[in-house]
Amino acid sequence: MKYIIFDFDGTIGDSQSLIVKTLQDTMRARKLEVKSDEACAKTIGLRLDEAFVSLFGMSAEEGMECAATYREIFLENKMTMIVQPFPHVIETLRALHRQGYVLGMASSRNHCSLDGYVHQMQLEDIFSSIVAGDDVEHAKPAPDMVFKALKEMKGTADV
Repeated sequence: MKYIIFDFDGTIGDSQSLIVKTLQDTMRARKLEVKSDEACAKTIGLRLDEAFVSLFGMSAEEGMECAATYREIFLENKMTMIVQPFPHVIETLRALHRQGYVLGMASSRNHCSLDGYVHQMQLEDIFSSIVAGDDVEHAKPAPDMVFKALKEMKGTADV
């Protein structure tokens, strides 16, 4: 094994409380029923529009509108709710990189947001590929992000 691809939310960054709060703030702003912390947390990993469609059974267009509202609120919330890496994650990533593993990241988060966290955590120098949900036509659970990351890492998928 030479290539390792990590997710960001829930793997590198402890972002659950920020995501859940922002989802619930979006629901309030859009006059939707505010779902429980648990229901919101179960959508982590989906694209934002898909999260709202999943939670409310709304149309894709309504999901996109909710996602736009979420992004506005997220910019405010992330100023006071700083996403921290999980304990020992940074050291582990750096050790893997030093040992010769080629590291990539594939996240449903949008690229601008993902780049911001990679920069905040000073990880730019260890990832050979960073693929976000808006970099591919089909995000998780489709394999597009992994295949794109592997290609950028000059790796192959044995399927």
